[in-house]
Amino acid sequence: MQQLEGIHDAQEWMAWAELAGYQPPSLEAMVWIVKASKGIPDRIVEVIQANFPHRHNTIKPKESVYAQRKRFRENMIAAFSLEELKDICSDMEIEYENLPNHGQLNSFVRELIAFAGRIGRLNELIEICQTERPHLEW
Repeated sequence: MQQLEGIHDAQEWMAWAELAGYQPPSLEAMVWIVKASKGIPDRIVEVIQANFPHRHNTIKPKESVYAQRKRFRENMIAAFSLEELKDICSDMEIEYENLPNHGQLNSFVRELIAFAGRIGRLNELIEICQTERPHLEW
């Protein structure tokens, strides 16, 4: 749990939960959990594990959130062209034109991941990437 000490806000916990394979209902729910647990990582993880559905074949939970996000970002950059990512945005009904730097692959991937996390759809983006490029470890 020591690696989770650096996670402080609900948005970071939301990203961690999704990358660990849990499906939190909303950012608002995560805000409540973080406040009710007084920000104590062990308590927050316990609540997430006890209350949120879990899907299998997820990113290794022993990795830090930083390592998980970095690998996901690097895989997206290596696996998809800018045009393919714009198609994925279209399929997800995300207006890629509203994302900053939508003309540069590296910046676009970073902004897409951040945006998907903010709107609670990071899990969906990961699943799409797994479906489109099953040979990679997402």
